[in-house]
Amino acid sequence: MLGEVQPDLVLCDLAMPLLTGMEFTEEVRVEYPSLPVIVISATGDMVM
Repeated sequence: MLGEVQPDLVLCDLAMPLLTGMEFTEEVRVEYPSLPVIVISATGDMVM
């Protein structure tokens, strides 16, 4: 989907159905190394 548009940044959740936000960020970094990615979460307690 990122190939279809040229976003200024990507905002994603940490908990997603197919990938975690961190896995998604790693994949975005390979294709678009300078694209800013913001990962958020509404999860209460989380160890990173």
